[in-house]
Amino acid sequence: MLSRDEFGIFLDLYRETEERTGFVSKTDEYFYNFIDNYGDKSIGAVSVY
Repeated sequence: MLSRDEFGIFLDLYRETEERTGFVSKTDEYFYNFIDNYGDKSIGAVSVY
């Protein structure tokens, strides 16, 4: 599981993928709120998303 700080690295890669493929997803705030609310259970849900 990534820490909240490390999750920023994931988001950077995710945003690059968005830009490259032309899709738009949720805001960074959405993902951080998801992690804050779901903790250890969040990474599986985010990766499926």
